[in-house]
Amino acid sequence: MSLRIAAQAEPLPGYVLVERLGAGGFGEVWKAVAPGGIAKAIKIIHGDLRSGVDACFALQELKALARVKQVRHPYLLALDRFDVVEGRLLIVMELADCNLWDRFVQCREAGLPGIPRHELLTYMLETAEVLDLFNDQFQLQHLDIKPQNLFLLHNHIKVADFGQVKDLQGLVAAVTGGITPVYAAPETFDGVITRYCDQYSLACVYQELLTGRRPFDGTTPAQLLRQHLFQAPHLEPLPPSDRPIVARALAKKPEERWPTVTAFVQHLIGSTPSGVVRFPALRRPAEGSGVQSSPLLPATPAEQDRETPRGAEPAAAAALSPALVIGVGGSALPILQRLRWEWLQLAEGVPAGAPPPPPLEFLFIDTDEDTIRQASEESASEGWAALPQEDVIHTPLQRMAYYMRPRPSGRLITEDWFDPPLLHVLPRQPRTEGVRMLGRLAFCDHHRLILQRLESALRSLTLAGWNTPPPPNDAAAADVPLGLTVMILASLGGGTGSGMFLDLAYAVRSRLQQLDMPRVTVQALLLLPPVAGDASALQPALANTYAALRELAHYSRPDTLYTVEYEELHGRIQTRQPPFDRCFVVQQAVRDTEAPPPRRDSAVLRLRTRREPGPAGSRILTRPASRDERLTPMPQRTLRLSLTPSDLLAAEILRLHLLTPVGQRLRLAYARSRGPGVAQLPLSWPALSHWRWPRRELLHRLALACAQQCVQRWTDLPAAAEPSQQFLTLAHHLWSELKLTPAQMREELEQAAAAALGRPASDTWAELVAPHIPRSWFARWPQAARLEETVEQLILLLGPPRPLGSPAVGVIEQHFSTTVENHLHRLRKQLPKSLETWCRDRRLYLGGTEMLLMQWIAVAERFWNRFTQEAEQQAQKAREHYEVLMNAVHASRGLRRPGSGELREALRGFPELQYATLLHRGLLRFYHQLRDLLLEPLGQVRRAREQFRNLAEEVPTRSAHERRPPPDWLLPPDCPNLDELAQRLLRSLSPQQIEVIDTAALEALQESSEGPLLSLLLEERGRHHCWQRLVHTLAGLLPPCLQQIDFFHVLRQHYPSSADIQEALRRMFHAAEPPPGLSASEAMTELLLVACPGGSTGAALRDLTLQTIPLEGLLLADLEDEWVLYREWAFFPWESLPQAGTQAALAYQHWLEQCETSPHCRIDVSEWKAF
Repeated sequence: MSLRIAAQAEPLPGYVLVERLGAGGFGEVWKAVAPGGIAKAIKIIHGDLRSGVDACFALQELKALARVKQVRHPYLLALDRFDVVEGRLLIVMELADCNLWDRFVQCREAGLPGIPRHELLTYMLETAEVLDLFNDQFQLQHLDIKPQNLFLLHNHIKVADFGQVKDLQGLVAAVTGGITPVYAAPETFDGVITRYCDQYSLACVYQELLTGRRPFDGTTPAQLLRQHLFQAPHLEPLPPSDRPIVARALAKKPEERWPTVTAFVQHLIGSTPSGVVRFPALRRPAEGSGVQSSPLLPATPAEQDRETPRGAEPAAAAALSPALVIGVGGSALPILQRLRWEWLQLAEGVPAGAPPPPPLEFLFIDTDEDTIRQASEESASEGWAALPQEDVIHTPLQRMAYYMRPRPSGRLITEDWFDPPLLHVLPRQPRTEGVRMLGRLAFCDHHRLILQRLESALRSLTLAGWNTPPPPNDAAAADVPLGLTVMILASLGGGTGSGMFLDLAYAVRSRLQQLDMPRVTVQALLLLPPVAGDASALQPALANTYAALRELAHYSRPDTLYTVEYEELHGRIQTRQPPFDRCFVVQQAVRDTEAPPPRRDSAVLRLRTRREPGPAGSRILTRPASRDERLTPMPQRTLRLSLTPSDLLAAEILRLHLLTPVGQRLRLAYARSRGPGVAQLPLSWPALSHWRWPRRELLHRLALACAQQCVQRWTDLPAAAEPSQQFLTLAHHLWSELKLTPAQMREELEQAAAAALGRPASDTWAELVAPHIPRSWFARWPQAARLEETVEQLILLLGPPRPLGSPAVGVIEQHFSTTVENHLHRLRKQLPKSLETWCRDRRLYLGGTEMLLMQWIAVAERFWNRFTQEAEQQAQKAREHYEVLMNAVHASRGLRRPGSGELREALRGFPELQYATLLHRGLLRFYHQLRDLLLEPLGQVRRAREQFRNLAEEVPTRSAHERRPPPDWLLPPDCPNLDELAQRLLRSLSPQQIEVIDTAALEALQESSEGPLLSLLLEERGRHHCWQRLVHTLAGLLPPCLQQIDFFHVLRQHYPSSADIQEALRRMFHAAEPPPGLSASEAMTELLLVACPGGSTGAALRDLTLQTIPLEGLLLADLEDEWVLYREWAFFPWESLPQAGTQAALAYQHWLEQCETSPHCRIDVSEWKAF
């Protein structure tokens, strides 16, 4: 009787099957209830062990169980028992919650690319502990590590499925039958196992679960086998800090991998956590890469002199503090993208030995689908970078019915705090359309996703132990947290940013408390709408700003309790802590562009109605409005197409505070100026006036222009009509090196014939025909039988005359064919290496290699035609002699008997002419096949040359549509833009320097390309890799070119005298004045900082600064390539802002009287108290 496998069956006494969890080729897994009601998993293997039918899987499992049954570890899926019941193998195991693949699918459904890095590294570390235990103590390898075999039980790993476990005592085993090719180590395909196989598999699993993309993307076993054995892994989806670590774990040679699996994972944990750089650009060469900056030009005295100036504190050499920058709403997007671009540029231009830029994480939150789409766009000319997909959170609004459904707790998401009539006028598009309460509704609806991303980003920044200690010997700043900074960007005049920024700040503080991260500063940069302009258009934004400022002041009071309760969140958030430690306010620029034509579906249906006053300025609905009364469209929003001056100012302020040492100086000064024990509203109005020498931007343009010139030199074709004598000499030399000349090929064929005959061919023919040649006219006629035998021997060796193209018949011709095929085979193997050499040869490059192949193909065609004609001529003469011999042999059958002289000529002429014909046939066959052989590499070289050239031309350094240089860039007076300056510097290079550049660039391409350069250029990804590597290499070679011109050199061109510099300082000081409406108060404090490059020239500039601005408390600092005057007014009352003045108060009151809801983001606050 067969074993019954079904629900409620009892295959083992006391074990009742409940439901099937999965099935595969090996068998199936069922959930079961064990004695005592304990849930277990039972694995039932296919095959009958009694009869041996299909018992291979069962036998394999039994062998594996015998190996692992003595292994015990908390991260190993426990085995309770295994039995053979009616020939079926049953394995009772611990029941897990899910496997890593299930967890990966959950993350993908939540909008993440994969499992968050900090969470995944926890799983990897636990897996590594088990695998190293297998390896070190039990000499075992799992050999089937994949996400489906790594289970989770209460958020801890359980390694399972031991069917492929092998013992390392025998290094050769049959493992290819059951392994998973996607994750298998290359040596296992040859039946060899090593102690490093599982490490290779775990590296593949790590990349797939982190990024959603495998290092080898083959779709068939044959493709995967070829990729694992011969191709480099595709590691671009990984963070840059992870790539070299994973690349070592995926080494083809097992001994080149990490010594243990734990060492591999620990290096991942210790790598730089700023894994947000997704695209390679101008990166600094890694140590040991062999790419060094050649000194093209000598250093200037200004570069050699870097002493610390008088009156300035030396810049900190330590790494800067990490930061999490969160942008909320469409107005924050360009600032966020600009800051990210600055951060990437800073990372690309770090000199050797200098501290790296601080690790930054970015998040962007918005309800607008169009803005979410714009977050993935970038523009090098405009100076803003794309945000990775995992850093963008889309929080769309839903339909009214969605919000009317109770949550699992029985409460509505809008309960208590939301104005219910607003649900009836939700916009058709999932945007807030300027209503702050809708922005908060979107935040509450998507709070789980936002909190998850927040926690992931915070863990990423602290994974490597970033925690900057406070400065020593500074009692005033001993309690100042100089560690992680969280910066929130939002516009107070909109709906999304203004409605979310306060709840987002408290969500950050809640997560920081749960993660035990007390030394974190939560700051905000708030964009305020302009007060000048069209009053009707500015009215909604001013009302929102006024309401948001009131809420900020309310929650900044020490006696205010912030309370929120999100659905499905453990507990309530209640705190008296202020939302922000510091708030920068920046006024947005007045737009002079026309608004786009109105869309019919973009208007919020505003509900005009009579309402009675309610708490906190809300309105209580007394009667519904008619449909005609509801239609009042909001002002049309304008999609931001370029960076405005206020965007640039906000981005510069963030760059100064987060990416330079000046930020730490300002933070300490801000802490010292704050009164101890006194509650102060942390509002600050920053102003900035500066000159900037765009060294990084110039180096980038210079590298691009130089790269284009390099590619142009490499891809230019020599003159086809009249090639130079040098090119012809080189072509003939290479032709001879490959033994392609007719003389060399003829000699090789003759040697093959002599080897087949045992002596030279002419001696063989003479010996064969000599006995049959009549000595005179009266000599005896040769015997017919012996003559026929000799002719048959000649035919056996040379074959009869026949048309061209017929198959080889004689022994000689077969040897000739074999010789030709062997020569072509050697050439096929040698040609790819030769092509690589020629493409890198300065005399050829890609263009010369293409012309070389074209010349060779033409030469091969000429030789083919020549030898075809000669072979036909020789064959005709040989055919005539052959007919004479046939007549002589068959004269007894009635054929005409030739004369003695005719027979003598035939005996002597036929073997010589037939041999010459075969030689020419071999030569023409060789050159015909050589032409066909060269056509394929010619097409490859041509495509590579054209596509690489097109790629270089698609990245222009000069464009009529590029923006004008920013007004704060310090350029030479006679150079209108960076392109002109870059071209001028390139023209100053000597031929020797150009040769150095070409050689170094080609060496860098050769070192960076993990395969043939030609094959790399034929693939789109490979071409981009080569281009980026080329630009990157040139960026490391060209900085000496900039030493002939620096900040002070250009500054002296603009301001030649000290009086001119002092006048410029006065203008900078007055340009950074506060707005006229910002009234002074006793508590308001002004911070003033001037920073410029160091050195003796910088010291002189600081002396002029102290003479020109003799203010107490003036801070001086070093800042490379910049001259900055920064002023900040802190701790002023919010009522003194222009956006809190009479005009804003009237707009706020107008909203309360005319609109359907309060401009505040919640109505459950009875009174918004002033600070």
